[in-house]
Amino acid sequence: MYYFNFYSTMTITEVLCERYTNILKYLHWTWYVTWTTLLITFYLSRQYYLWFFKLKGNTLSS
Repeated sequence: MYYFNFYSTMTITEVLCERYTNILKYLHWTWYVTWTTLLITFYLSRQYYLWFFKLKGNTLSS
């Protein structure tokens, strides 16, 4: 749930910046693309973290 809240908040912030300021102007990008790419990025980085420290932990205990 933490990850869902985090990338949803980031997406909402981005949408508000894009809509109400001149900071961002996207041509072929939408909020759901941002949301999906953040979801995938967070998921993959978490899986790598778990794999890496599991691997590192096994070599230290041997």
